[in-house]
Amino acid sequence: MGSASEGGSSAATGPLDDSGDGDDRVLALDGDGDYVELSDSLLPGPVESFTVALWFYVEWQPEDQREILHNGPYQELECGIEQLDVAEEFTVFCGVKMDDDWHWGRTTYELETWTFLAMTYDAQTEHLRIFKDGEVFHSESLAGRVPHEHDRGSIGARVNPPRWFFPGRLDELSIWDAALTETELNALAAGQLAPSPEASWLAYWPFDGSADDLSVYANHGALRGDAHFEDR
Repeated sequence: MGSASEGGSSAATGPLDDSGDGDDRVLALDGDGDYVELSDSLLPGPVESFTVALWFYVEWQPEDQREILHNGPYQELECGIEQLDVAEEFTVFCGVKMDDDWHWGRTTYELETWTFLAMTYDAQTEHLRIFKDGEVFHSESLAGRVPHEHDRGSIGARVNPPRWFFPGRLDELSIWDAALTETELNALAAGQLAPSPEASWLAYWPFDGSADDLSVYANHGALRGDAHFEDR
């Protein structure tokens, strides 16, 4: 698949194998004690710009909040799902913490459907944007850099103690040291974007049979509960 044009939605309808090894597996979590515990925090240090991107698929909707990724009690990044009591809508949220304040975006999603989620922040343009399937659903002006807390990160749950387990599948989770453009995000969703001098991985978990981080930071994960890998 080719990448979508600037400002357009993602052309991909599910995660693709962009590792080149022919492995089409994903991380499977049942929402009851399954998660990945990382060896370090989600970010390797303070950053002035970043992108977080991933594919998620929710098998069933719990009544409480569930985590996609989290960074411990003093976290700087968080994404998850939650059902709003008033509207009874299934929502996905993503946020970043700066200067002790959280900056959130939230939108609806469909059950049993692969969805591409991304959040970008650029300190030079002072702009935070959050995307679902290539479309911006949250945008705000924001200045400063994202701090770094030495808390062990997790994927698919909140830890200390473990709780809020994600009920579904995750794939192609990457964190970059630059704010990717919409064109780059669409290329990433289509499996056609590789690290470059302009945008490199801070972390990359393809989940092709392991929870290893393929970036130079090697923030490898350990499977907890019945977390496992299965075919797409």
